[in-house]
Amino acid sequence: MTAIFGAVIICFAGYCYALYDWFTDTRTGLYGREPFEAFYETTALVAYHAYCIRFFSRKQVPK
Repeated sequence: MTAIFGAVIICFAGYCYALYDWFTDTRTGLYGREPFEAFYETTALVAYHAYCIRFFSRKQVPK
C-alpha cells in the first residue's frame, strides 16, 4: 500500500511540473518559436485530462 501511495505522489508531482511548465512556456512565448513542443506537451496534458474525466465518470458515488 505504501508503494502505491508513493507512486501516486510521484506521478502527481510529475503532472504538476508538466502543467507548470506548460503555463511557463505559454507566458514566455516558447510555443511561438517551437510549435512541435507546443503540440506534444498540449496533447499529453489534454489526453491526461480526458483519461481522468473518463475514469472518474465511471466511478459510482456512494449514497
